[in-house]
Amino acid sequence: MESTGKRTHNKIKIKSKSKGDRISKGSFKLPIYSSSDLIGSNKDLLRQILIHVREKPLLRFKAVSKIWLNVISDPDFSIRWNKIRPPTASALFLRRDLSTWDEGTDKYLFIPLDGREQLSQSLSDSLPLECRFLFGSKCIQQSCNGLIHFELFVVYNPTTKQLRDVPRPPAGDYYSFQYINLIFDPLKSCHFKLLYVRDGKVFIYSSESNAWRVPSRDSLGNKRPNSDVIKFGVYLNGAIHWPSHRKGTSLYFDVDEECFRTMPMPPIQGGAQVRIIRYFGVLQGQLHMIDYEDDSSLNFDVFVMEKDYSNWFVKYNVNLAALSWRLNPVGCLIQRFYVLSLVEDEEQSSVLVMYVPYLEMVMSYNLKNEKLKKLCHLSLTPGDLDLLKRKSVHQFIRTTVEF
Repeated sequence: MESTGKRTHNKIKIKSKSKGDRISKGSFKLPIYSSSDLIGSNKDLLRQILIHVREKPLLRFKAVSKIWLNVISDPDFSIRWNKIRPPTASALFLRRDLSTWDEGTDKYLFIPLDGREQLSQSLSDSLPLECRFLFGSKCIQQSCNGLIHFELFVVYNPTTKQLRDVPRPPAGDYYSFQYINLIFDPLKSCHFKLLYVRDGKVFIYSSESNAWRVPSRDSLGNKRPNSDVIKFGVYLNGAIHWPSHRKGTSLYFDVDEECFRTMPMPPIQGGAQVRIIRYFGVLQGQLHMIDYEDDSSLNFDVFVMEKDYSNWFVKYNVNLAALSWRLNPVGCLIQRFYVLSLVEDEEQSSVLVMYVPYLEMVMSYNLKNEKLKKLCHLSLTPGDLDLLKRKSVHQFIRTTVEF
């Protein structure tokens, strides 16, 4: 190797290794590429690298080149990316009663669950202009594994800022959105479905075909969920599940088989005849439910459904009164509370997220080690608190899926 940086071998001269230079021998020329060029143009190698990138930089990387855009937008890549990061709630959308707030206030607060980010009082400011009207004026009907279904048939991915207008079902009226359940599994497909059940009629929408269709009545059978529990429907293992306000059994809809099936319900706490559902959702691959008589019931059970749907069992008994007295022997700090959600933390423990009006605080309670953590300060009006009883809290889950 000469000190000038030039090397001669078999009469081939290399002047530099910069992009665009060529190796010459006679009239035959070969391009020299840098390692970054080779990686950037190799789709297989690029997939192996990008699969480990978190969602925010991953979405920004779409602007690097068309090759990067095609790799990141590929449905198979999105499914693989989501399998590495199973759906986990990182924040909550909490609806407010706008009748008690100033004009221009967003309908929803964005509450991070890690306790490190600040509460967002103006969620729509961070959204693209075409999406701001959603959180400013529309109501969230359901959220499912990262997608949100708004009233008037709009489905939105808050991670990718992608929006889809859904045609209305063949039958129904303005209020039909109240009887629709969102079906989405990012570990299986980039497409979502909507299930519409009302007045004995059943329609299924697919984002893949962008059309509604009617399942065979023979497979559906005669059973239907009561209209008052449809808003509580949650998706798990290829089925939409609904609770029941009364004793006995309830229903779930098998999406693949397109039929309704029965499942048991746990006993009603307190011996009442009608169940007051405080939480019904999915955590760690199983159905969870919380019900108690009133907001001052500081001792309650967390029920979990067996994976084979044979029965419910009590996994946790929560005694917030005892916990509060341990924190403050002078007086009980938690006199009344509202369940916001059940989530999984970084250590895969079950965590109860609740709002305590007396403290004006959103708090998390680890059901395993019984540790209480303050997440953020939040002042809510009586109207806001009333909405908390009507399933007005929805999970934010990051997903890069494009539908």
